[in-house]
Amino acid sequence: MDKIKMAVFGLNQGARIARLFKENDEVELTAVAGFGQQAIDVASEVGAKLYEDYNDLLANETLDGVAIALPNSLHLSATKACCETGIKNILLEKPIANTPEEGQAIIDCCSEHNATLLIGHHRRSSNLFLFLKEFLATGKLGDIIGIQSSFAIAKEKHYWDAEWHKEPEGAILLVNAIHDLDDLNNVLNMKATRVYAAKRNTIRGYNACRPYSSSREALPQRTSYQTAHPLRGITTCWQGKTNSGHRSLAQIRCIFSAQRAHSDSRP
Repeated sequence: MDKIKMAVFGLNQGARIARLFKENDEVELTAVAGFGQQAIDVASEVGAKLYEDYNDLLANETLDGVAIALPNSLHLSATKACCETGIKNILLEKPIANTPEEGQAIIDCCSEHNATLLIGHHRRSSNLFLFLKEFLATGKLGDIIGIQSSFAIAKEKHYWDAEWHKEPEGAILLVNAIHDLDDLNNVLNMKATRVYAAKRNTIRGYNACRPYSSSREALPQRTSYQTAHPLRGITTCWQGKTNSGHRSLAQIRCIFSAQRAHSDSRP
């Protein structure tokens, strides 16, 4: 059987994807796209041709699929470039985009070009979350009226020094806590109707922790859903600690309505 020819865009978050492709006997890692010493090192490690511009890669390589691990603001343009080149299989890192409008544009683009799109919410394949979703669906737990989810992880200090992590698109809620939000959407089979978030930037003062006009648009505000259990409120708290001892804290509260969705609403 012929190997699946893949490429990876972005070799910071995408470095692990490139290594996994290299280890997979069914995949041929044809090329990678990135710039800087990190990209040079990863490309050398996995033995793949390196392009600084993913448009040049698409113009010169024949591919079956692409993994996009670029900053969120580049997701839409990169997806469009892939679709217009004829790529039919796209793995796009989470979150899908910075705003619902950009996310929908990505979905519409893939649909128009008959391309399969997979967002990198890998927890949906976790045995733990698959069990939890199945168990909640049985109703044995009764009516769910509240859930609290906490997530803590150590990050290297340089993680926060990446330029795009200093801006709103690379902040904690969109890049890290998006996992927790997707977990809740997935296992509960419903979506938030209102969102409240509190954050601070007292450690480094980056823009990522300052209010900005798109922040509210990047989170679901009024979304219908279907559920057998009325969930009245959840609180998700994210706290990270770097090796230097610095802490970052973000808290998000999602309020769910017990009303059923309209017939044309997606679960």
